[in-house]
Amino acid sequence: MQEGSKRRRYVPSPAMVVACIALAVALTGTSYAVVVLPRGSVGTPQLKRGAVVSAKVKDHSLLRRDFRAGQIPAGAQGPPGSARAYAHIWYDGACHVTVARSKNVSGCAVSGTTYIVATTVDISNSFPLCGFNSNGGIPTRPEICMTRTLTANTLEVRELDYPLSDTDADGEINAYGSPITHIGGATTGINVVVP
Repeated sequence: MQEGSKRRRYVPSPAMVVACIALAVALTGTSYAVVVLPRGSVGTPQLKRGAVVSAKVKDHSLLRRDFRAGQIPAGAQGPPGSARAYAHIWYDGACHVTVARSKNVSGCAVSGTTYIVATTVDISNSFPLCGFNSNGGIPTRPEICMTRTLTANTLEVRELDYPLSDTDADGEINAYGSPITHIGGATTGINVVVP
C-alpha cells in the first residue's frame, strides 16, 4: 500500500467536543421545557416582583382598568360640544332650566304635562333627544321621555311613566297607571340635547 492512499482519521479537538456538548445540553433543555411544562402553566403567580417592566409591555396594550385610581392624570377640558342647544330641565310646580348645565336655552314653561323649552338658536329640522338624569335611585316603574321640535325656537318634552300594579294579587303585573307625569326636582329632571 502506498503512503499517499492512506486516509487520515479526523480527531476533534477538545474545544470542539466541549462546544458540541454545550449545544446538545442547550437544545435538550429547551425541548425539555416545551415538552414537560403544560401550556398556560406559567402565569402571574410564577412572576417575580418587578419582573415585568415598562420595556417588556407592548405600547398601547394597557387599558384604563389596568391602573389604580389616580394613576392616570385627568386630561385638559375638551372643547364645547357641537350640539346646537342642550339643557337640564326640572319641575317643582314650575319648569326650571339649570343654567350651568345648559347652552342656547332661554327657559321652559309647563303646558299641562308637557314642557315647552325655548331656545335662542334655530332648531328647525332637528331631532331633539332626551334622557333622565338619575340621582342614583332605582326606578320603580318604566319611564321614557319624548321630544319633538315645535317651531324654529321651541321644542316639546314629555315624560311618560307607567306605574305598575297587581290588581288581582296573583304576583303578576296586570295594570298600568296614568302614562303622563311631571319630572322630578333639581337633582333628577331630564337632560335635553338638540344635535
